[in-house]
Amino acid sequence: YDWSLDTWNDDIAWMTIACVRGYQITGNTNLLNQAVYAWNMAYNRGWDSDLGGGIWEEMNAKDAKCALSNDPMIIAGTALYQITGQSA
Repeated sequence: YDWSLDTWNDDIAWMTIACVRGYQITGNTNLLNQAVYAWNMAYNRGWDSDLGGGIWEEMNAKDAKCALSNDPMIIAGTALYQITGQSA
């Protein structure tokens, strides 16, 4: 599925966490690859320095940078770092 069609970055973050956990349980590298792709996609399109930085919750409106979009991205990013050792 092309998650970039979903304009809500919090949705992408929760899906990324699900894929990370699926990888941790099964060792299925397709899940890890999807998690890495989704996290990078949401970060690259959603982060900017407006309002002091952070991830926009919804890309069309760009009216909120809140815990819904940022907290799960931190969780997912930390888990991906623990698995891959890649800080980028």
